Amino acid sequence: MFSRAVAVLALVLAFAAGAGGAEAEPGALAGTWGGLVRQNAGVAPFRLTVTLARPVRTTVGKVVLDGGRCVGTVRYQRESGAASVFAMRWTRGTCLAGTMWLRPLAADALAYRWQGRYRDGRLASSNARLARR
Repeated sequence: MFSRAVAVLALVLAFAAGAGGAEAEPGALAGTWGGLVRQNAGVAPFRLTVTLARPVRTTVGKVVLDGGRCVGTVRYQRESGAASVFAMRWTRGTCLAGTMWLRPLAADALAYRWQGRYRDGRLASSNARLARR
């Protein structure tokens, strides 16, 4: 009887850690995602690819714009409602740095939102639906 109770308790704890643990939602973001991004201020739509590895909270991700015109990193910052928030910085190219929000829509789709600032201080923003690659 005691061993059965311990086994049930272990199963409940394992399920709780996997289903409701702190890493559960950001971990769902692991993988490679891509899509067509639309930005404000008359900027032509562009292709974006984001690659995130587990553990999402501590692993630096990669972001590529238009097949390599700009290449950079994304670092997990925090949760904001249903979205995970990342700092986006470019290591190659002259694209704008900023903040990226990712929110799962389905197993194979994410809502993407980004905000940054132009050099003159105006707000820049973009959004997309990213699909798993």
